Amino acid sequence: MINKTVNYTIPIPGGPGPDIIFDSCHVVVMVYKVGSPLTSNADIQQAVQMTLISPDYVATIASTSPDVISESGNPADFEMVIYNEGLLTDKYDIDLSFDGPAGWILDYTTTNGTFPPGQTDSVEVNSGDSTVITVSVNPNWFDGAGAATLEFTSRNNPGNQGSAVSRYVSTTGIDVLVVDAEQDDYTTFVTDCLDRVYPGSYGVVSRSALHDAAVDLSNFQLITWSQGTTFPVFVPAEVNALQTFLDGGGNLFINGQDIGSDIFEPGGFSQFAQGFYNNYLHANYVANASNFFLINGIDGDPITDEISFVAGLIYDKSLDKIEPFDADATSIFTYGAGPDVAGIRASTGTYNVVYFGIGLEQIGQQEIRDTLMQRIINFNGVMPLQLPSVPNLIAPANSAVIDSSSTLFVWEESQSQVSTYWFELDTTDQFTTAYVNTSVPDITFLYSNLQYDKSYWWRVKAYNGAGWSEFSDVWTFTTDTPVSVDDEQLTPRVFSLDQNYPNPFNPSTIITYSLANEEKVSLKVYDIMGGEVIELVNVKQAAGKYNIEFDASNLSSGLYIYSINAGDFSASKKMILIK
Repeated sequence: MINKTVNYTIPIPGGPGPDIIFDSCHVVVMVYKVGSPLTSNADIQQAVQMTLISPDYVATIASTSPDVISESGNPADFEMVIYNEGLLTDKYDIDLSFDGPAGWILDYTTTNGTFPPGQTDSVEVNSGDSTVITVSVNPNWFDGAGAATLEFTSRNNPGNQGSAVSRYVSTTGIDVLVVDAEQDDYTTFVTDCLDRVYPGSYGVVSRSALHDAAVDLSNFQLITWSQGTTFPVFVPAEVNALQTFLDGGGNLFINGQDIGSDIFEPGGFSQFAQGFYNNYLHANYVANASNFFLINGIDGDPITDEISFVAGLIYDKSLDKIEPFDADATSIFTYGAGPDVAGIRASTGTYNVVYFGIGLEQIGQQEIRDTLMQRIINFNGVMPLQLPSVPNLIAPANSAVIDSSSTLFVWEESQSQVSTYWFELDTTDQFTTAYVNTSVPDITFLYSNLQYDKSYWWRVKAYNGAGWSEFSDVWTFTTDTPVSVDDEQLTPRVFSLDQNYPNPFNPSTIITYSLANEEKVSLKVYDIMGGEVIELVNVKQAAGKYNIEFDASNLSSGLYIYSINAGDFSASKKMILIK
């Protein structure tokens, strides 16, 4: 590879040379044999054409927030920054797109307000300044992996475009976690293989997601780590997270050249990780830059049997020579006929590790990459997550009689890795006009608007990353007017608004109010700035006492105000959401 930097000053309008219009020009760079005439008949070895960008309107975008691995009930905010690096003030059109599970809730917030995906906003940024855009992702208890892409386009130079991606992977419901440890998109070689050979689920995050000391990796069956050519190979938080994952029975596939050299060579950035390299990767570093690029598998090995390839020139080759560190490890690739080793696998009885001293992207043949990935999946016993078991109902008992306007519904926990439940309640067993809540995060649900002297039917189904289970059996119960309280006692004498219970709460609470006579009722919740969050009730109601559940799963912690208006009566109270 030959690199040469060429600087040439192009005359600007009004200068001594001919005027040019930047957006109408291209730069053409040609490589030809020295001494050959540069004419229409010249032998051009290579040429490339590039757009000439006006210095007036130049901008870049970057995410300043780490990717997230979290329980799917936890919303996350990502900050994206657009930098105006041009000479003039510019305006940018902003759009948000999303690739991920249905049921996730997303929006983005600029200086102009908050907007859903697909709705364009425009922001103006002065030269040398920047603007911060917040992308909010709420999985809403639906497990999975998603990527939010924020894009901008310059109004004054539409060719100036850019995008930044933030990714969220739930801690449950995902089989394989793909860690993008480099910046050159080589992780797509892993995901392309998974798309072709593995029917289960995977999620992609950058290495930044492992920098949170509280990150929970315990439910992933396999982590793949693609190093590429990025340094440092590790930072301490990543090593700590991977060690905890392996100690808990996880499995690791790590690939990339220069991993060992960065850890053991003088001047390496990751020398602190020598213990991890020896005791968890079960590898011993021998030398850098093998002279042999023909790599052969080991006959009979479950991963590399009958595999042979030449390491490709996707980037400068700098392959590591490695060897097994202990009896738990076995050589699986050699350079040429050996004895130099290019890959190992290790099994401790607690976890498995497969380590290639080359990058998967350096294997040019797709069929070989696919075969290796399929065998690594099999070697580690990775199995697609199955649909959850059907919930078994517990209470209220089938055919029960209830003398209350509220009851707590209870069912058994479904298996496995269930993140949310779907609850249905109706006055007909056909569920044609059912009350439905599709995001019940627990195995209980309090419903407080039952009518007296009615028959009800209810059922539940469970969700994990593989999808929804079948519905449970349908149970029924009836409500009866309480016989121990006379009609006079049942009708409140005054209007009132009670304090919610529980308070503080997470994620739901009950708001109780009383009506002395029939009125049109409006019950609303506001944030601390006075913005309306939700209207819980907007209907005419008879005299009586009412219990309304407020589910704040989609909201952030903080102080909220709930307010009622019923005829001439109005009242407000405060409540605190703590997550």
